[in-house]
Amino acid sequence: LPRKSFFPGLAIVYQPVITQQLGVFGRNANAGEVQQFLLAIPQQFGEVALSLNSENLISQCPGFDFTSKTNLELSLNKPYEEIQKGFQKGVRSAIRKGVDQLELKLTDDVAAHIDFYKQVMQVRLQLKPSAYIQIQSVLQLMLDKNLGFIVKATSKTGEVVAMNFFAQYQNRIVNLFGTSNEAGKKLEAMHNIIHFAIQMHAGQDVILDFEGSDIPPVKAFFQSFGAEDKPYFACVRQRKSGLLTLIRRLQGKL
Repeated sequence: LPRKSFFPGLAIVYQPVITQQLGVFGRNANAGEVQQFLLAIPQQFGEVALSLNSENLISQCPGFDFTSKTNLELSLNKPYEEIQKGFQKGVRSAIRKGVDQLELKLTDDVAAHIDFYKQVMQVRLQLKPSAYIQIQSVLQLMLDKNLGFIVKATSKTGEVVAMNFFAQYQNRIVNLFGTSNEAGKKLEAMHNIIHFAIQMHAGQDVILDFEGSDIPPVKAFFQSFGAEDKPYFACVRQRKSGLLTLIRRLQGKL
């Protein structure tokens, strides 16, 4: 996305510097089409950072550097009993704990979800109020258009301990935006929220996309549900620019 310079006098020269895209979508996009897409990005951008998707089968393109990234997916197109066989021991234990100590249900209260996320994560993330307003607007729009759902986990004492927003489009459900508080972690609430989503859609032609991570503990958590790695490529194009180098150095000192 274009961004302004911290130095107003350089705004025209510096903007736009960075653009981010999401790759070529469609089940039949071949390497040639993906390359055409990449090469069509205007040269005026000093730096281009893209995360493609697992169906963009391309690993090289003139001027771009590619890095393979992890993304974990679980096909739900089979009976629940068969999906359950892929759960690791820790997941099975967490589910048993959840049955005894958690109440799980769908909710359409986006504002409550944002408030809960802010309470848990704000100290770590330090997001501006405007960021939460924007996130809430997007999630509400998705919910209004039936493009997602929220699962809430409550303890037996009535305390909300975890919430998660799952995006849903066509045959894909994406583990998008959620967190647990300390009580939720002890009760392994996120295990149970994901299990709840799996139970809802088991036997349907649906893929649960965990939005994979190269962080080992997070990757291991997703894999514990039987998810498989469907890697994608992140690619970067950089133009050598003395002015861009200077600006980056100045930014680093602020």
